Amino acid sequence: MFEAADLRKMIDAAGVQLRAMLLLGINAGFGNADVGALPMDALDLDGGWVTFPRPKTGVMRRAALWQETVKAIKAALAKRPTPRTDAAAGLVFVTKYGIGWAKSDCDNPISKETAKLLKKLGLSRPGLNFYALRLRATTRL
Repeated sequence: MFEAADLRKMIDAAGVQLRAMLLLGINAGFGNADVGALPMDALDLDGGWVTFPRPKTGVMRRAALWQETVKAIKAALAKRPTPRTDAAAGLVFVTKYGIGWAKSDCDNPISKETAKLLKKLGLSRPGLNFYALRLRATTRL
């Protein structure tokens, strides 16, 4: 499990998109598939809410967003690459190649980016990955 100090280091060192993804993972309990498939219309940034069903099960979720999560999402949207496909056009997070971050196989780009960040910070160890952020969900940093 991640310690709060490690999460702060990760958030501080992450790029603009990964920072917003990390905060959604911690704040709303989102996993890789959740942030990778998150549509624009799931966000109410003025009200501070995200309403989005789990991609895997379809179970609807609604989570209040922390101010820092809203700020990070707005920063990511301000630097959002131009989508190159119709499928990516409605997504919150788009890679530098203009496609969505969601990928259903073990070659998940969100997992890879998180692993790079953990290695860079000297925090890499078995069991620590993006999906492990869900264990800290709703815990204040």
